[in-house]
Amino acid sequence: MVMPSSSYHTVDLPDGTSTIYQLRSLICAPSVEVEEKQRHPNDTATTTTDAVDADADADTDIADSDSDIRNWTKFCASVFSYKLDPPSPSYFARHFYNDPRGDASLIRVLVATPATTTAAAADAAANDNDGEKGGEIASSIRIFRRTLSIPHHHSSSGTGSSCTMHYMEAGGIGEVCTSINHRRRGLSSILLKDAIAIMNSQPLEGERISCSLLHASPDFRPVYSKVGGYRSVTSYWSVVPVRWKSLLLTESETVARLDDTNAAISESEKIGGGTTSSYIVRNAKFPNDAPQLQQLHHEYSEKRLITIVRSEEYWTRYVSAELGDTLWVLCAKQPSTSISTTAAAGGTPNNGEDTIVAWLSLRKRGDRYQLREFGVNRRNTSTMLAMKYLLPVALNQLGVNSSMDDNKGEDVVSLLLPSIVVSDVQHEMTTSSTGVDNRNEVAFVDFDSAVEENDDGWMYIHMDNSQSSVVELTTREADPIQHLIWPTDSF
Repeated sequence: MVMPSSSYHTVDLPDGTSTIYQLRSLICAPSVEVEEKQRHPNDTATTTTDAVDADADADTDIADSDSDIRNWTKFCASVFSYKLDPPSPSYFARHFYNDPRGDASLIRVLVATPATTTAAAADAAANDNDGEKGGEIASSIRIFRRTLSIPHHHSSSGTGSSCTMHYMEAGGIGEVCTSINHRRRGLSSILLKDAIAIMNSQPLEGERISCSLLHASPDFRPVYSKVGGYRSVTSYWSVVPVRWKSLLLTESETVARLDDTNAAISESEKIGGGTTSSYIVRNAKFPNDAPQLQQLHHEYSEKRLITIVRSEEYWTRYVSAELGDTLWVLCAKQPSTSISTTAAAGGTPNNGEDTIVAWLSLRKRGDRYQLREFGVNRRNTSTMLAMKYLLPVALNQLGVNSSMDDNKGEDVVSLLLPSIVVSDVQHEMTTSSTGVDNRNEVAFVDFDSAVEENDDGWMYIHMDNSQSSVVELTTREADPIQHLIWPTDSF
């Protein structure tokens, strides 16, 4: 694509002075060694320790030719340093280097220059050290290239339902920040309008942008609505109580810890077609697990929701680095009918030892836990079974066990998860091939007490009149499509 143009903006200040800001893209020339280390801290089972170690070295790992990226990551980290758990510069470096579609030209910054009277003088001041970009970054915005799934389901007599997939090219807006010394000068508005103009004016990667999306807190939603015309879309989430002591009993009865990264299920289960299969719970391994996870995510999320489409490369580079050893997979030890591992579905057949049937990742958010990532092969594995085996291991990893006092009776923690997962479980509780009530399978989670806690923070603007907007698709009376951006994919 053509490099977005630079421009200059003069801002008059209350004290009678003015500042000229240069609006430009970042310059990036990464070395192969640095890029590969950022992508893959561990190519078998990326761990939290690996991610921390990579974070600690990130500043020194960025090549000298990438000084523009280094300065930008430090700037973003400094602006967000007020947070209780502030991101380090490596957080922003990781998001950039691990993104298969990351493009430095789509990181736009306003650089403050000395008080000068001409744009030419400002341009000279903003370039020093034999052409290296200089000046103080005052404000930043990044455009993330993404593709959204738009599933359309059709019902017909005698053939059941079918799904036709459509896709929408999108430009995500993220990492919007302004230095405290340059606020209340309209810099974020300048950058947002510039980003929208870029997405509207030219193909990115040869594809026209159909929509733009971002996530905003309640205080900033009116700003994005006024400046950019963004409109909110509802994502449906629910909070359910988890009885931790009951969960501990479940784990002790069914899981034997083998080592730090694997847990074996000590019982077998009947799965689709009456086939008996035993299971193991282990950390995801990349790049080996990427083909199965990509296909399973397509079936579980992309065919049901308006969500981010993930390629194998995205799983291998981005998801693996974001989730580290918090991503757990449930594998059937005997051959299963998993559509992700059959030649008919375009997958690679295996011997059944590592047939993934479900996966899960949690994160702690304040005093509760959030389902950051989840999916299950719904053709042969129930959501309840996946929760039964994966949830105890993930919660235990986050230290729920050590934080509970055995003398306080029935301790309860709150779990925030997409409402579509709650609906799946509630349906399975009273629906089975035997007609038996299955709610005891996940008795430690009180799905019947689920309370809606929806997220209206995702906002969209539509840029392609040849297709329906995300807002229209999610709010139409006939067959509305649910919207969900998994926290793994947030920007």
